[in-house]
Amino acid sequence: MSTSTFIGLILMAFAILVFGYQIIDGLMSMGTSNEYVFENIRFEAILGEGAQNWVDGISMPAIKDWAEIVISLPLVVVLLGAAVLFFLIHMIWGHK
Repeated sequence: MSTSTFIGLILMAFAILVFGYQIIDGLMSMGTSNEYVFENIRFEAILGEGAQNWVDGISMPAIKDWAEIVISLPLVVVLLGAAVLFFLIHMIWGHK
């Protein structure tokens, strides 16, 4: 197993764990009501308020828009996207 495959598997496992945590958190927050509230953990909540300030300071509009999109994504999507990226890296350059 190559390093890129191993990293991809670890990122995928973290994505599954975060998704499972979000489901359990939604179930626990139900309490005695019948309303299930699923809340995504956003990437910007993990990075903190400084990340948004840093993105606001980017002078190039195209890069600024891309950075705002990336930090506003749910953490599960970012982890799965990174896992797919590492799997693609392995697919392209892993076989010799």
